[in-house]
Amino acid sequence: MTLGMIFFVAGSAMIPSALAALITVSEGPFGAIWAWIGLGEVPPLTTVIGGAIVLAAVVTRLLIEKNEI
Repeated sequence: MTLGMIFFVAGSAMIPSALAALITVSEGPFGAIWAWIGLGEVPPLTTVIGGAIVLAAVVTRLLIEKNEI
């Protein structure tokens, strides 16, 4: 088990499960972003659109949660 997975499992016990799921889903878009920045691999348009939808959902959820407190 990698160190990142250990931290994720430990941290997911401290946050709501919906937020943990959104963080897990955001791994794909961030992987594409890092491949673009680090390796110069330009993602297809469908990947950019899908990643934008996922990241928008994560940001929206975080903003909603912030206003509930």
